[in-house]
Amino acid sequence: MPRRLSALIWLGLFAAFYVGFASGLQRLWDYDFWWHLKTGELIVHQGAIPHADPFSWSRPGAAWTAHEWGWDAVLYLVYSAGGWLGLIYLKATLFGLCAALAAYLALRWGAGLLPALAVTALMSVAVSLWLNARPQMLIVLYVLLILHLLTSYREGRPRALWWLPVTFLFWANTHGAFLLGWAILALFGVCEVFQPSLRGADFLARAPLGGLGSPAHADPSDLRLTWPRPRLGALVPLLLPGLASVLICLANPNGIAGALYPFSYIFGENAYHSQIITEYASPNFHEPVLLALQALMLVTILALILSPLGPSLWELALLLVGIYLFLKWVRNGPLLAVFCVPLAARHLSARARESRWLHWLGDPQLSRQPVRPLMVGLAVVVLLLALAIVAPRDPSATATISSHLLPARAVEVVKLNHFEGNMFDSYEWGGYLIWTLWPDYRVYIDGRADMYGTPMLQEYERVVKLRAGWRVTLKERNIQWLLLRSESALAVVLEGEDDYAKVYEDDIAVLLVRRSGVNQRLIDAAQTGTLKTPE
Repeated sequence: MPRRLSALIWLGLFAAFYVGFASGLQRLWDYDFWWHLKTGELIVHQGAIPHADPFSWSRPGAAWTAHEWGWDAVLYLVYSAGGWLGLIYLKATLFGLCAALAAYLALRWGAGLLPALAVTALMSVAVSLWLNARPQMLIVLYVLLILHLLTSYREGRPRALWWLPVTFLFWANTHGAFLLGWAILALFGVCEVFQPSLRGADFLARAPLGGLGSPAHADPSDLRLTWPRPRLGALVPLLLPGLASVLICLANPNGIAGALYPFSYIFGENAYHSQIITEYASPNFHEPVLLALQALMLVTILALILSPLGPSLWELALLLVGIYLFLKWVRNGPLLAVFCVPLAARHLSARARESRWLHWLGDPQLSRQPVRPLMVGLAVVVLLLALAIVAPRDPSATATISSHLLPARAVEVVKLNHFEGNMFDSYEWGGYLIWTLWPDYRVYIDGRADMYGTPMLQEYERVVKLRAGWRVTLKERNIQWLLLRSESALAVVLEGEDDYAKVYEDDIAVLLVRRSGVNQRLIDAAQTGTLKTPE
């Protein structure tokens, strides 16, 4: 693809951005979002990155690798400038950019403009389940940037690889998944070394990433797959940029510990969290929200089967790795979707070029033809108007997590009545309590599972699942009050016992207080109807 893009391609990329932006205009629904926001506030106001836990009473001062500090700081700065709507526009813009990069990657791999846009639109719908203001969504952006740089290398511009260390510098300071980037580079290197060659069809030897010339006109009788011979020379241009991409990850506030953090998070002593957090479970394909991603995956597989080109080793590796990671952990759905876009668009376009009536649909050259400026201008105006129409304006309607997910009224009761002593809270609410109650109150637990460690998570599980010894844990921890889901088993059992009394309950949360403890006054106030509650 030429470096100078036609007006039609620019219009198509803008359309892809619009689709991604519109998909990102959702509520700030994620539970962990809140402690990320509070961490950003702490960093901005104190001018320092925390290395010990300031938020909990159960593990005060425990070592904490705040590997997402860069994103947390940006998150709070945007919130300070634009409020809740500013944060919504931030994540919408981020995914709009990802959608445009995905569509452009498909074009660079030889797809026609319409197939690229169609597959990108399907990806935007499929990934909407994961769109939130957590730094997790940055993985999509960084992976796309790496794929673009590798594509530039395959197009004959090896100097582009020196942008890899810059990408990893940002990645290592905004999210701990940069290990995935290392894996992609290693996988690409392996595929470069062992890529099979096709005698009589040299254009396919370079087809895995770059433009394809005119593959539809090749004679299939000339294609003879030869046994792959290792091409170690293919690694030479990758070695120095790849090594620099690894070493640059040391440039983080935690040094070597920060660079090794992903290994301890996934494989080390803190990996227990993957057994109890739902996003680390395998996908439940009965859930309707996964239908779009299933459709995208099946379309990609079908496109590879029907394609006259045949998948390259690199393409097969990307698809298989993406499927494996998604089947292992449902949180990897966006990664699979990103891998599917250029694969599906490229091979659907190749199939269309073989059709008598639809050959124009897959022709990448048509989008580079001159177009009338008036028509392009009109299309841009229509897209801008559509973008303005879908943009949210009312903070009360769009800015916060859905009301049925947060204990907002219960938190107000805590503030109004000045609860005292150690609290016990639900894991998923810990981040929200940090945002709303810290520093006056410190949580028992929150979404930073890696910081709390295996013993603490097992202790929490023992209590909420009413396993042997759970009452002893509440006494040893000197729990004076609990903020739990109204329907939780622990809340139901405690209400029927004499050790704790219910002082407040709504459809979402319940507040329980230890009898004859430091909050006995709250029990008395609840019984006499004088407990303060929000209007």
